[in-house]
Amino acid sequence: MDRPKSLSTESSSKFLCGKTVLVSGGGIAGLTFAVAIAQLFAHESSTAARPKVIIYERDSYENRIGREGYTLSLRTDNNPGAIQVLDLLDLYELVRSVSVHSGGLAEERGSFNIWDPQFRPFLRFTAQPVGPKMLRGMRIRRNALQKVLADAAVRSGAQILWETAVTGADSTEDGRMRVSLSTGLTAVGDMLIAADGSRSKLRSLLRPNDPLNYAGVYIWSGIAKFASRDDIPKPVDRDWGGVLGADGIGLFVAPVDDKSALWALSRQSPVVKESLRYPIPQGRLVELLEESMRLAENFAPLVKNLISATDPSTVIQLNAMDRPPFPHPSLEHRPVVWIGDANHAVSPFAGNGANMAIMDAWDLANALKKASTLEEAITAYDKVAVPRASSVLKFSRWTIDLLHATGVKLFLYKVVLRVLGFLTQTTPSHD
Repeated sequence: MDRPKSLSTESSSKFLCGKTVLVSGGGIAGLTFAVAIAQLFAHESSTAARPKVIIYERDSYENRIGREGYTLSLRTDNNPGAIQVLDLLDLYELVRSVSVHSGGLAEERGSFNIWDPQFRPFLRFTAQPVGPKMLRGMRIRRNALQKVLADAAVRSGAQILWETAVTGADSTEDGRMRVSLSTGLTAVGDMLIAADGSRSKLRSLLRPNDPLNYAGVYIWSGIAKFASRDDIPKPVDRDWGGVLGADGIGLFVAPVDDKSALWALSRQSPVVKESLRYPIPQGRLVELLEESMRLAENFAPLVKNLISATDPSTVIQLNAMDRPPFPHPSLEHRPVVWIGDANHAVSPFAGNGANMAIMDAWDLANALKKASTLEEAITAYDKVAVPRASSVLKFSRWTIDLLHATGVKLFLYKVVLRVLGFLTQTTPSHD
Protein backbone atom coordinates (compact mmCIF):
# COMPACT_ATOMS: atom_id res chain seq x y z
CA MET A 1 0.00 0.00 0.00
CA ASP A 2 1.28 3.47 -0.88
CA ARG A 3 2.23 5.70 2.01
CA PRO A 4 -0.20 8.64 2.43
CA LYS A 5 1.08 11.87 0.98
CA SER A 6 1.49 14.87 3.25
CA LEU A 7 -0.04 18.20 2.36
CA SER A 8 3.36 19.74 1.78
CA THR A 9 4.26 17.25 -0.98
CA GLU A 10 0.90 16.83 -2.72
CA SER A 11 1.24 17.92 -6.36
CA SER A 12 -2.42 18.18 -7.39
CA SER A 13 -3.92 21.66 -7.76
CA LYS A 14 -6.69 20.40 -5.49
CA PHE A 15 -4.32 19.16 -2.81
CA LEU A 16 -6.72 20.03 0.03
CA CYS A 17 -9.64 18.06 -1.40
CA GLY A 18 -10.67 15.18 0.81
CA LYS A 19 -8.29 16.23 3.58
CA THR A 20 -9.10 16.86 7.24
CA VAL A 21 -8.27 20.28 8.69
CA LEU A 22 -8.17 20.61 12.48
CA VAL A 23 -8.81 24.07 13.96
CA SER A 24 -7.85 24.98 17.51
CA GLY A 25 -10.20 27.77 18.61
CA GLY A 26 -13.84 28.54 17.85
CA GLY A 27 -13.47 32.31 17.88
CA ILE A 28 -13.88 34.74 15.00
CA ALA A 29 -10.84 33.52 13.02
CA GLY A 30 -11.51 29.79 13.34
CA LEU A 31 -15.22 30.06 12.56
CA THR A 32 -14.67 32.35 9.57
CA PHE A 33 -12.06 29.96 8.20
CA ALA A 34 -14.54 27.06 8.35
CA VAL A 35 -17.21 29.05 6.51
CA ALA A 36 -14.70 30.24 3.91
CA ILE A 37 -13.42 26.72 3.20
CA ALA A 38 -16.98 25.48 2.72
CA GLN A 39 -17.79 28.39 0.40
CA LEU A 40 -14.67 28.01 -1.72
CA PHE A 41 -15.00 24.24 -2.08
CA ALA A 42 -18.80 24.17 -2.42
CA HIS A 43 -18.69 23.40 -6.13
CA GLU A 44 -16.55 20.29 -5.92
CA SER A 45 -18.31 17.56 -7.88
CA SER A 46 -18.05 15.08 -5.04
CA THR A 47 -19.02 15.83 -1.45
CA ALA A 48 -16.24 13.49 -0.33
CA ALA A 49 -13.72 15.72 -2.11
CA ARG A 50 -14.52 18.71 0.08
CA PRO A 51 -12.13 19.28 2.98
CA LYS A 52 -13.45 18.28 6.39
CA VAL A 53 -13.07 20.97 9.04
CA ILE A 54 -13.15 20.08 12.74
CA ILE A 55 -13.07 22.92 15.29
CA TYR A 56 -12.10 22.42 18.92
CA GLU A 57 -13.30 25.13 21.32
CA ARG A 58 -12.66 25.09 25.06
CA ASP A 59 -15.85 27.03 25.90
CA SER A 60 -19.43 25.88 25.53
CA TYR A 61 -21.60 27.35 22.79
CA GLU A 62 -23.66 29.19 25.41
CA ASN A 63 -20.60 30.78 27.01
CA ARG A 64 -19.02 31.69 23.69
CA ILE A 65 -22.03 33.63 22.43
CA GLY A 66 -23.25 34.78 25.83
CA ARG A 67 -20.28 36.87 26.92
CA GLU A 68 -18.06 39.65 25.57
CA GLY A 69 -20.93 42.03 24.96
CA TYR A 70 -18.73 45.00 24.09
CA THR A 71 -18.84 46.28 20.54
CA LEU A 72 -16.23 46.29 17.81
CA SER A 73 -15.92 47.89 14.40
CA LEU A 74 -16.16 45.92 11.17
CA ARG A 75 -14.49 47.88 8.42
CA THR A 76 -14.14 48.18 4.66
CA ASP A 77 -10.64 49.68 4.45
CA ASN A 78 -8.85 46.70 2.91
CA ASN A 79 -9.23 44.84 -0.35
CA PRO A 80 -11.08 42.89 0.78
CA GLY A 81 -11.81 44.23 4.26
CA ALA A 82 -13.79 42.32 6.85
CA ILE A 83 -17.08 43.70 5.52
CA GLN A 84 -16.29 42.60 1.98
CA VAL A 85 -15.29 39.14 3.23
CA LEU A 86 -18.58 38.77 5.07
CA ASP A 87 -20.34 39.70 1.84
CA LEU A 88 -18.34 37.08 -0.09
CA LEU A 89 -19.49 34.56 2.52
CA ASP A 90 -23.14 35.65 2.11
CA LEU A 91 -23.18 36.85 5.73
CA TYR A 92 -23.13 40.63 5.34
CA GLU A 93 -26.87 41.21 5.55
CA LEU A 94 -27.24 38.82 8.46
CA VAL A 95 -24.42 40.49 10.40
CA ARG A 96 -25.79 43.94 9.58
CA SER A 97 -29.21 42.92 10.91
CA VAL A 98 -27.75 42.34 14.40
CA SER A 99 -25.37 45.33 14.37
CA VAL A 100 -25.73 48.45 16.51
CA HIS A 101 -28.63 50.65 15.31
CA SER A 102 -29.04 48.33 12.33
CA GLY A 103 -32.49 49.56 11.45
CA GLY A 104 -31.73 53.27 11.37
CA LEU A 105 -30.74 55.67 8.63
CA ALA A 106 -27.07 55.87 7.63
CA GLU A 107 -26.48 58.93 9.78
CA GLU A 108 -28.04 57.16 12.79
CA ARG A 109 -25.36 54.47 12.62
CA GLY A 110 -22.86 56.98 13.93
CA SER A 111 -19.25 57.82 13.20
CA PHE A 112 -15.79 57.33 14.60
CA ASN A 113 -14.39 60.41 16.33
CA ILE A 114 -11.31 61.73 18.04
CA TRP A 115 -12.59 64.22 20.63
CA ASP A 116 -11.13 66.69 23.06
CA PRO A 117 -12.12 66.23 26.75
CA GLN A 118 -15.33 68.23 26.21
CA PHE A 119 -16.26 65.96 23.29
CA ARG A 120 -15.61 68.53 20.62
CA PRO A 121 -14.32 66.54 17.63
CA PHE A 122 -10.85 67.01 16.23
CA LEU A 123 -11.67 64.40 13.60
CA ARG A 124 -14.88 62.71 12.55
CA PHE A 125 -14.92 59.77 10.14
CA THR A 126 -18.21 58.67 8.62
CA ALA A 127 -17.90 55.40 6.72
CA GLN A 128 -18.98 55.75 3.11
CA PRO A 129 -20.54 52.82 1.22
CA VAL A 130 -18.17 50.90 -1.04
CA GLY A 131 -18.64 48.88 -4.20
CA PRO A 132 -21.72 48.24 -6.29
CA LYS A 133 -23.53 46.75 -3.29
CA MET A 134 -22.92 49.91 -1.24
CA LEU A 135 -21.41 47.95 1.65
CA ARG A 136 -20.96 49.87 4.90
CA GLY A 137 -18.80 49.45 7.97
CA MET A 138 -20.63 48.90 11.24
CA ARG A 139 -20.41 48.46 15.01
CA ILE A 140 -21.53 45.12 16.39
CA ARG A 141 -21.49 43.31 19.72
CA ARG A 142 -18.76 40.71 19.76
CA ASN A 143 -21.12 37.99 20.98
CA ALA A 144 -23.63 38.78 18.21
CA LEU A 145 -20.91 38.34 15.59
CA GLN A 146 -19.78 35.13 17.30
CA LYS A 147 -23.29 33.68 17.09
CA VAL A 148 -23.67 34.48 13.40
CA LEU A 149 -20.32 32.88 12.59
CA ALA A 150 -20.85 29.82 14.81
CA ASP A 151 -24.24 29.09 13.30
CA ALA A 152 -22.87 29.64 9.78
CA ALA A 153 -19.98 27.28 10.45
CA VAL A 154 -22.38 24.54 11.50
CA ARG A 155 -24.53 25.13 8.41
CA SER A 156 -21.39 24.92 6.27
CA GLY A 157 -20.77 21.37 7.48
CA ALA A 158 -17.97 22.07 9.95
CA GLN A 159 -17.89 19.92 13.07
CA ILE A 160 -17.53 22.00 16.24
CA LEU A 161 -16.60 20.21 19.45
CA TRP A 162 -17.51 22.61 22.23
CA GLU A 163 -15.90 22.33 25.67
CA THR A 164 -12.97 20.56 24.03
CA ALA A 165 -9.60 22.30 24.11
CA VAL A 166 -6.43 21.38 22.23
CA THR A 167 -3.80 20.78 24.91
CA GLY A 168 -0.93 19.50 22.79
CA ALA A 169 0.18 18.82 19.23
CA ASP A 170 2.87 16.88 17.41
CA SER A 171 3.53 15.73 13.87
CA THR A 172 3.11 12.14 12.72
CA GLU A 173 5.54 10.12 10.65
CA ASP A 174 3.56 10.72 7.47
CA GLY A 175 3.56 14.53 7.83
CA ARG A 176 0.16 14.99 9.40
CA MET A 177 -0.71 16.55 12.79
CA ARG A 178 -1.88 14.81 15.94
CA VAL A 179 -3.58 16.85 18.68
CA SER A 180 -4.20 15.97 22.30
CA LEU A 181 -7.56 17.08 23.67
CA SER A 182 -8.81 18.10 27.10
CA THR A 183 -11.20 15.16 26.95
CA GLY A 184 -8.25 12.75 27.07
CA LEU A 185 -8.65 11.74 23.41
CA THR A 186 -6.41 12.45 20.43
CA ALA A 187 -7.22 13.30 16.81
CA VAL A 188 -5.21 13.34 13.59
CA GLY A 189 -5.63 15.71 10.65
CA ASP A 190 -3.75 16.68 7.51
CA MET A 191 -3.09 20.18 8.82
CA LEU A 192 -3.70 22.21 11.97
CA ILE A 193 -4.91 25.81 12.16
CA ALA A 194 -3.98 27.63 15.36
CA ALA A 195 -6.78 30.13 15.92
CA ASP A 196 -6.77 30.01 19.70
CA GLY A 197 -6.32 33.69 20.45
CA SER A 198 -3.63 36.00 21.78
CA ARG A 199 -2.74 33.62 24.62
CA SER A 200 -2.51 30.72 22.19
CA LYS A 201 -1.82 27.39 23.86
CA LEU A 202 -0.34 26.08 20.62
CA ARG A 203 2.00 29.04 20.28
CA SER A 204 3.24 28.54 23.86
CA LEU A 205 3.93 24.87 23.07
CA LEU A 206 5.30 25.05 19.53
CA ARG A 207 6.75 28.58 19.48
CA PRO A 208 7.72 29.24 23.11
CA ASN A 209 10.00 32.14 22.14
CA ASP A 210 7.08 34.22 20.79
CA PRO A 211 5.39 35.57 23.95
CA LEU A 212 3.11 38.59 24.22
CA ASN A 213 4.65 42.02 24.77
CA TYR A 214 3.33 44.56 27.24
CA ALA A 215 2.45 47.78 25.40
CA GLY A 216 2.96 49.97 28.47
CA VAL A 217 -0.70 50.74 29.15
CA TYR A 218 -3.46 49.17 31.22
CA ILE A 219 -7.20 49.59 30.72
CA TRP A 220 -10.29 49.28 32.87
CA SER A 221 -13.79 49.53 31.54
CA GLY A 222 -17.48 48.90 32.11
CA ILE A 223 -20.82 48.95 30.34
CA ALA A 224 -23.34 51.59 31.40
CA LYS A 225 -26.96 50.50 31.17
CA PHE A 226 -29.96 52.80 30.78
CA ALA A 227 -33.74 52.56 30.54
CA SER A 228 -33.80 53.63 26.90
CA ARG A 229 -31.61 55.00 24.12
CA ASP A 230 -32.81 58.51 24.95
CA ASP A 231 -31.12 58.20 28.35
CA ILE A 232 -27.69 57.43 26.91
CA PRO A 233 -25.67 60.67 26.99
CA LYS A 234 -25.02 62.14 23.56
CA PRO A 235 -22.97 61.64 21.43
CA VAL A 236 -22.29 58.14 22.83
CA ASP A 237 -25.80 57.03 21.89
CA ARG A 238 -24.55 56.64 18.32
CA ASP A 239 -20.90 57.75 17.96
CA TRP A 240 -17.72 56.10 19.20
CA GLY A 241 -14.07 57.01 19.50
CA GLY A 242 -11.19 58.18 21.65
CA VAL A 243 -10.64 61.25 23.79
CA LEU A 244 -7.24 62.85 24.23
CA GLY A 245 -5.84 65.78 26.15
CA ALA A 246 -6.96 64.78 29.65
CA ASP A 247 -3.64 64.91 31.53
CA GLY A 248 -2.40 61.62 30.08
CA ILE A 249 -5.60 59.68 30.82
CA GLY A 250 -7.01 57.85 27.79
CA LEU A 251 -10.72 57.36 27.24
CA PHE A 252 -12.69 55.36 24.69
CA VAL A 253 -16.49 55.32 24.49
CA ALA A 254 -18.90 53.47 22.22
CA PRO A 255 -22.56 52.47 22.01
CA VAL A 256 -23.24 48.80 22.76
CA ASP A 257 -26.93 48.59 21.96
CA ASP A 258 -30.06 50.74 22.29
CA LYS A 259 -29.83 50.76 26.07
CA SER A 260 -26.13 50.60 26.91
CA ALA A 261 -22.74 52.13 26.18
CA LEU A 262 -19.12 51.24 26.87
CA TRP A 263 -16.52 53.40 28.60
CA ALA A 264 -12.85 52.46 28.91
CA LEU A 265 -10.21 54.45 30.79
CA SER A 266 -6.49 53.84 30.37
CA ARG A 267 -3.19 55.11 31.64
CA GLN A 268 0.46 54.32 31.13
CA SER A 269 2.35 52.18 33.62
CA PRO A 270 5.93 50.84 33.57
CA VAL A 271 4.70 47.55 35.05
CA VAL A 272 1.73 45.30 34.30
CA LYS A 273 -1.28 45.56 36.58
CA GLU A 274 -3.53 42.87 37.97
CA SER A 275 -6.09 41.47 35.55
CA LEU A 276 -9.64 41.66 36.88
CA ARG A 277 -12.88 40.19 35.59
CA TYR A 278 -16.26 39.38 37.15
CA PRO A 279 -16.60 38.47 39.92
CA ILE A 280 -14.27 41.16 41.28
CA PRO A 281 -13.87 41.40 45.09
CA GLN A 282 -16.27 44.09 46.32
CA GLY A 283 -13.57 46.24 47.87
CA ARG A 284 -11.50 46.25 44.66
CA LEU A 285 -14.57 46.97 42.57
CA VAL A 286 -15.45 49.99 44.71
CA GLU A 287 -11.87 51.27 44.38
CA LEU A 288 -11.96 50.99 40.59
CA LEU A 289 -15.27 52.81 40.26
CA GLU A 290 -14.25 55.53 42.73
CA GLU A 291 -11.01 56.09 40.84
CA SER A 292 -12.97 56.21 37.60
CA MET A 293 -15.30 58.88 38.98
CA ARG A 294 -12.32 60.91 40.16
CA LEU A 295 -10.63 60.74 36.76
CA ALA A 296 -13.94 61.62 35.08
CA GLU A 297 -13.37 65.15 36.39
CA ASN A 298 -10.97 65.55 33.46
CA PHE A 299 -13.81 65.09 30.96
CA ALA A 300 -17.25 66.40 30.13
CA PRO A 301 -20.02 65.50 32.66
CA LEU A 302 -21.33 62.75 30.39
CA VAL A 303 -18.42 60.52 31.46
CA LYS A 304 -19.57 60.58 35.09
CA ASN A 305 -23.04 59.78 33.83
CA LEU A 306 -21.71 56.67 32.10
CA ILE A 307 -19.65 55.50 35.05
CA SER A 308 -22.47 56.00 37.55
CA ALA A 309 -24.75 53.81 35.39
CA THR A 310 -22.21 50.98 35.11
CA ASP A 311 -23.33 47.39 35.59
CA PRO A 312 -20.76 46.07 38.13
CA SER A 313 -20.70 42.65 36.48
CA THR A 314 -19.26 44.19 33.30
CA VAL A 315 -16.23 45.87 34.90
CA ILE A 316 -12.86 44.50 33.80
CA GLN A 317 -9.21 45.51 34.02
CA LEU A 318 -6.58 44.31 31.58
CA ASN A 319 -3.13 45.11 30.27
CA ALA A 320 -2.62 46.15 26.66
CA MET A 321 -0.61 43.32 25.12
CA ASP A 322 0.54 42.68 21.57
CA ARG A 323 3.12 40.84 19.52
CA PRO A 324 4.42 41.29 15.96
CA PRO A 325 3.38 38.84 13.22
CA PHE A 326 5.67 36.02 12.16
CA PRO A 327 5.93 34.34 8.75
CA HIS A 328 5.67 30.58 8.63
CA PRO A 329 8.82 28.51 8.17
CA SER A 330 8.87 25.38 6.06
CA LEU A 331 5.81 23.30 6.92
CA GLU A 332 7.14 20.06 5.44
CA HIS A 333 7.45 18.35 8.82
CA ARG A 334 4.84 20.27 10.85
CA PRO A 335 1.82 21.60 8.92
CA VAL A 336 0.62 24.19 11.47
CA VAL A 337 -0.64 27.65 10.47
CA TRP A 338 -1.31 30.47 12.94
CA ILE A 339 -4.01 33.01 12.14
CA GLY A 340 -5.62 35.96 13.92
CA ASP A 341 -4.41 36.86 17.41
CA ALA A 342 -2.60 33.53 17.72
CA ASN A 343 -0.11 34.91 15.19
CA HIS A 344 -0.19 38.68 15.64
CA ALA A 345 -1.93 39.83 18.78
CA VAL A 346 -2.95 43.49 18.89
CA SER A 347 -4.18 45.54 21.82
CA PRO A 348 -7.66 47.08 21.93
CA PHE A 349 -6.07 50.35 20.77
CA ALA A 350 -5.71 48.89 17.28
CA GLY A 351 -9.47 48.69 16.86
CA ASN A 352 -8.79 46.05 14.25
CA GLY A 353 -8.41 42.61 15.87
CA ALA A 354 -11.71 41.17 14.62
CA ASN A 355 -11.14 42.58 11.15
CA MET A 356 -7.74 40.93 10.87
CA ALA A 357 -9.14 37.63 12.16
CA ILE A 358 -11.78 37.66 9.42
CA MET A 359 -9.32 38.73 6.72
CA ASP A 360 -6.70 36.17 7.80
CA ALA A 361 -9.27 33.38 7.67
CA TRP A 362 -10.42 34.35 4.19
CA ASP A 363 -6.92 34.89 2.81
CA LEU A 364 -5.70 31.54 4.14
CA ALA A 365 -8.73 29.65 2.81
CA ASN A 366 -8.38 31.37 -0.56
CA ALA A 367 -4.65 30.61 -0.73
CA LEU A 368 -5.32 26.96 0.09
CA LYS A 369 -7.92 26.78 -2.66
CA LYS A 370 -5.66 28.27 -5.33
CA ALA A 371 -2.31 26.69 -4.52
CA SER A 372 -0.97 23.32 -5.63
CA THR A 373 1.01 22.71 -2.41
CA LEU A 374 0.79 23.80 1.18
CA GLU A 375 4.14 25.59 0.92
CA GLU A 376 2.83 27.61 -2.02
CA ALA A 377 -0.37 28.47 -0.16
CA ILE A 378 1.41 29.63 2.99
CA THR A 379 3.88 31.74 1.01
CA ALA A 380 0.95 33.51 -0.64
CA TYR A 381 -0.84 33.89 2.70
CA ASP A 382 2.19 35.31 4.52
CA LYS A 383 2.78 37.79 1.70
CA VAL A 384 -0.59 39.37 2.46
CA ALA A 385 -1.08 38.77 6.19
CA VAL A 386 2.33 39.70 7.64
CA PRO A 387 2.63 43.24 6.18
CA ARG A 388 -0.99 43.95 7.07
CA ALA A 389 -0.53 42.90 10.69
CA SER A 390 2.75 44.83 10.97
CA SER A 391 0.99 47.98 9.83
CA VAL A 392 -1.84 47.53 12.32
CA LEU A 393 0.62 46.98 15.17
CA LYS A 394 2.40 50.23 14.35
CA PHE A 395 -0.93 52.05 14.26
CA SER A 396 -1.91 50.57 17.62
CA ARG A 397 1.30 51.80 19.27
CA TRP A 398 0.77 55.24 17.69
CA THR A 399 -2.79 55.36 19.06
CA ILE A 400 -1.51 54.57 22.55
CA ASP A 401 0.98 57.41 22.25
CA LEU A 402 -1.71 59.78 20.95
CA LEU A 403 -4.34 59.13 23.62
CA HIS A 404 -1.87 59.44 26.52
CA ALA A 405 0.20 62.36 25.24
CA THR A 406 0.95 65.36 27.45
CA GLY A 407 2.88 68.62 27.14
CA VAL A 408 4.53 69.57 23.87
CA LYS A 409 3.73 66.24 22.24
CA LEU A 410 0.04 66.72 23.00
CA PHE A 411 0.14 70.24 21.56
CA LEU A 412 1.71 68.98 18.33
CA TYR A 413 -0.82 66.18 18.04
CA LYS A 414 -3.66 68.68 18.42
CA VAL A 415 -2.25 70.87 15.65
CA VAL A 416 -1.97 67.89 13.29
CA LEU A 417 -5.45 66.63 14.15
CA ARG A 418 -7.03 70.03 13.57
CA VAL A 419 -5.40 70.21 10.14
CA LEU A 420 -6.56 66.70 9.31
CA GLY A 421 -10.02 67.54 10.60
CA PHE A 422 -10.20 70.50 8.25
CA LEU A 423 -9.05 68.40 5.29
CA THR A 424 -11.49 65.57 5.97
CA GLN A 425 -14.44 67.95 6.04
CA THR A 426 -14.29 67.95 2.25
CA THR A 427 -12.87 64.45 1.72
CA PRO A 428 -15.23 61.54 2.51
CA SER A 429 -13.66 58.57 4.29
CA HIS A 430 -14.32 54.90 3.66
CA ASP A 431 -13.62 54.13 7.33
